[in-house]
Amino acid sequence: NVRTGKTEQTEFNANLNFIRRTPNKRINIDYLGNFSENDGSTIADNQRANVGWNRFLTRRFYLTPAYGEYFRDPFQNIGQRYTVGVGAGYQMIDTSRIDWSLDAGLGYQRTNFDSVQEGDAQSANTPALSLGTNYDNEITKWMDYFFQYSIQIVNKESGTFNHHLKTGFEFEFFKDFDFDVSLVWDRIQDPQQNADGSFPQQDDFRTIFGLGYNF
Repeated sequence: NVRTGKTEQTEFNANLNFIRRTPNKRINIDYLGNFSENDGSTIADNQRANVGWNRFLTRRFYLTPAYGEYFRDPFQNIGQRYTVGVGAGYQMIDTSRIDWSLDAGLGYQRTNFDSVQEGDAQSANTPALSLGTNYDNEITKWMDYFFQYSIQIVNKESGTFNHHLKTGFEFEFFKDFDFDVSLVWDRIQDPQQNADGSFPQQDDFRTIFGLGYNF
């Protein structure tokens, strides 16, 4: 989105989801990025990328030998945050219309802060317990509903509880093209104090409208 005139504003949103599934393996790659600039000043800049590899031991139960996440949001005082680990999951529903899974994992997380007060640590390391769910429902031939939620339980220096939720609808309007409406919520229970002594907001809400292409 680009606006010109009295106010010069540029906004960019990108969402990518890739899944490769075989009878006993699944690879997931997700990316969500947002950037917004108003009159030369950046007012939003966050990126989240996830990758996971699942190996099914039964039709429902699977192990996750490896998963990883990258997150960046300077406005939440997160310069870079890396999470890697292992886990397991259960496929609650797997039909042609509904896909619902539950996941749990244990890993390691490192956070590099964007700014800190003098004398404070520039980074934090912690074990991370991750819990999440993914739900997708093809309600009609032209409308899908999706819901994704995850929480990371970490030490206080890393935020204590880091939430991420994405939900919305996809409306098919021409062949493989969709009109997407998404609500994104990120919350850090205990955000790290900025260099100027202020604290970032715990919650970050975004509503995204865009065109999607399925192939």
